[in-house]
Amino acid sequence: MKTSSGVCSNRSSLPSNKARGWGLAVCRRIIEAHEGNIDASNHPGGGTVVRIRVPQPHAN
Repeated sequence: MKTSSGVCSNRSSLPSNKARGWGLAVCRRIIEAHEGNIDASNHPGGGTVVRIRVPQPHAN
């Protein structure tokens, strides 16, 4: 599997009590359908770390 790392920010003008999730349940189903996995954890400095891994396609 190839791993890519990056930082992204979802800065929204919505109040903090409003939902603004990524729909991780939907993402998980899509990623697992492609034989990958997704993991979310707390970042030590604040925020969330989301790791998405999918296998590279095989060359024919």
